[in-house]
Amino acid sequence: MLDMHPLVIAELVGSALSIFSMLIAIRRRDDGILTGFLSFVGWISMFTSRVIVFALVALIISHWIFLLCSIHVLVFTVWVYMIAMKALEDDVSPNRSKKRGIHTLILIFFFFGLPSLVLWPYMFHLKEKQRPLKFLIVMFVENTLMILFWYFMRTTDSRKDFFLLILVIVTTVVATLFLSLYFCCKPSKVDQVVLHDMRYTDKESYGIYFEFCDIVFNLNVQKEVKELLDVIRENPELTTPKISTQAS
Repeated sequence: MLDMHPLVIAELVGSALSIFSMLIAIRRRDDGILTGFLSFVGWISMFTSRVIVFALVALIISHWIFLLCSIHVLVFTVWVYMIAMKALEDDVSPNRSKKRGIHTLILIFFFFGLPSLVLWPYMFHLKEKQRPLKFLIVMFVENTLMILFWYFMRTTDSRKDFFLLILVIVTTVVATLFLSLYFCCKPSKVDQVVLHDMRYTDKESYGIYFEFCDIVFNLNVQKEVKELLDVIRENPELTTPKISTQAS
């Protein structure tokens, strides 16, 4: 039977509160019914699997779990920093050099590195070059290795252990499946539409990660997207389907 070590209890309580706040933070107002459903189920499953697997491994390795998480966070922080530096190559603004400093690295650590334990924002540069798929693969491999490590290293043998093993496997598979579908169903240019509205209208935020990406990356509205949106919004009748009334 599982021994509820104080470290595990603290991790579960803290993780539950973090999950609740992060679900609110990552909610995107540009999601439709289908993408909203896929996103909600996918991220809930991802958060659940990660919280449980970290708690179980903490039973075996105790405080070393912080080192394990730190390695993951540092690797992803460096990865996102390299993506941001690549995005700045086309930046001609005078403050370009400032964006390459330690300030940007710290922002990336808190905005993207730490959340990468459970989350990968599907937007702008972070969704290019199959990066979301790479994130899902890493999550799947990490969960698999950690749950197997716990299962074979545990010092107890009960039905609850088998239930937790199945729960982590199921939530990991569901998260991978639903988030993969979400990434496929999300329109490729929707981020540019949102960025256009952030730049040229007074609409409210579509989600906190749009602001994070705007701070860290070199975000610019694509010229063709801006021109097309301007035309459509000045002439809304262009998007209204014409119904033929010609008699047969």
